[in-house]
Amino acid sequence: NALFQVACGSRMSEDHILAIVLYTDTNELQKYLKQQTRNMRRNGEDETYAEIADKNKKFANWFRLLYECVWIFGGELKRNDGVYHGINCKLLFDKLTYDFRGPLSTTLDKEIAHRFCKDGSGIILELSNGENVGQPYFDVQKFSATGDEREYLFYNATLQIVSIEIFDCEQAKWVGSRGYIAFLHLYLGLINGSCIARAVHQQKKSSTKKTLKYINQHSKTLNKSHAFDDENSELKSEDYITQLMDNLTHQK
Repeated sequence: NALFQVACGSRMSEDHILAIVLYTDTNELQKYLKQQTRNMRRNGEDETYAEIADKNKKFANWFRLLYECVWIFGGELKRNDGVYHGINCKLLFDKLTYDFRGPLSTTLDKEIAHRFCKDGSGIILELSNGENVGQPYFDVQKFSATGDEREYLFYNATLQIVSIEIFDCEQAKWVGSRGYIAFLHLYLGLINGSCIARAVHQQKKSSTKKTLKYINQHSKTLNKSHAFDDENSELKSEDYITQLMDNLTHQK
């Protein structure tokens, strides 16, 4: 409160409410807002820090108001509690725990997340608070024109991926990957050399065996090409996890 000069016990101002409504109810404007926080490559080159900062100037007050809504007037996602986030393409991640420095829209309802997955060609992330402290969020349901989306807005939150759901064309249904992602967390712990003994002790024996299985499989395919086609939606869930494992390894 002292940082933003908002007195303890204060109510949300009209500016705060307007900031939330503009964010939730204007899709194109929200999209443009988020682009200002990202490094957008131009002509094959990354933007400089000064260029990104210059973009942010246009929305400085909006960013501040959203941040205050989340951190001063919001709630806290407790440890191991989760939310869902739909993406309209099959991204390959370079890590499984992210610091979301900009606004992040999530939902408590997985069926709502399906709406953002572009007819089965995208993915659904299940995100969890893996930290020892609560992660602030703002429940926008009372302010949004689409209150049925049960949206939680995060800003500057640390969340980890605990499952990635993908549409498996062979099974003609959405398939989760909580077990696979658990072994990937263990795998990253092994190659990063962090808390190996404790991580192995805490994992079930089956997860450890699965990790060894995929490490062995991965070692056999390192010399093969694993170019990932964003347009290819006809993938089995295990194919995607193999691609993800390759990408995580190549980032190390």
